[in-house]
Amino acid sequence: GQQSIACLFARTPESINDPFFSQLARSVEAAAFKEGYHVQYSLTEVDVKQPNMLRNLIDQHIRGVVILGRCDHELLHYLKQCFRFVSYTGLNPPEAQYDQIICDGREVSKAAVDYLIALGHTNIAYIGETSNENRFDGYLQSLQEHGIAFRERYVADVPLSSENGYRGAREL
Repeated sequence: GQQSIACLFARTPESINDPFFSQLARSVEAAAFKEGYHVQYSLTEVDVKQPNMLRNLIDQHIRGVVILGRCDHELLHYLKQCFRFVSYTGLNPPEAQYDQIICDGREVSKAAVDYLIALGHTNIAYIGETSNENRFDGYLQSLQEHGIAFRERYVADVPLSSENGYRGAREL
């Protein structure tokens, strides 16, 4: 029969409804299907932290888990003990040996800021997370390379979501 894997929306409980993460999950599903796998479960970090959830998945012979979004090291380590296959997809690579599909957030945001500067803009804001966030590092790097002073008031430090992006824009 077809083998099953689980998809873990690690970022927030709302990630399942987030357009970016749901599109990512559909891509995972399509790629898994091509290889003879079926994505049987979509979970959030809250689900996984329930005592019997992982035991249930193991008992149902779920072969592996694809993690979408940032996940803490303890949970990653725990998942690695429970499943033979663990794959991480996100913007900030964990410092560990996992199969990883990484969008280089630092390079992407640096390229975006470089482009805005090339158009002549110098008042460039950042909306998003700043702590341990490669995209913020790319923003800072581009400003520094172009000799543009960093201004704290141009930063809205908000968690990643459409609602928070809107809130951050309102703050700015």
